[in-house]
Amino acid sequence: MKTNAACIILAFCCMAGQGLAGDDAPAVISPGGAEVAAVDGGCPTFSWSGVPWAKKYRVTVFSIVSGAQAPAREKKLATPPVLSQETAAGGTSWTPSAEQALADGQEYAWCVGALDADGAWTWS
Repeated sequence: MKTNAACIILAFCCMAGQGLAGDDAPAVISPGGAEVAAVDGGCPTFSWSGVPWAKKYRVTVFSIVSGAQAPAREKKLATPPVLSQETAAGGTSWTPSAEQALADGQEYAWCVGALDADGAWTWS
């Protein structure tokens, strides 16, 4: 079945406890980069740039609770996240399983964090 889940990509620190492991942080690449992107299917592949110091990554996806017409900076995120998945340090993408599929017609924001050797997270 073909679905059309909309992902809102926001460049922001999505969780407290942001670490300062280095001058660089992972950056979201797709879906959408820093723009709004409609994706086909409820299981889009999330991809990001890697950072050499990362011990692992975490992809976190939140649903948007404010109106669709609101500017990206004014959108409100629902908590807890609808998805949160850790991946190995060498990976720079993750695709949710069918059981983790995003709901059709919803808006989402996502970010990726990198864990440093001291246990601190740095977020996109």
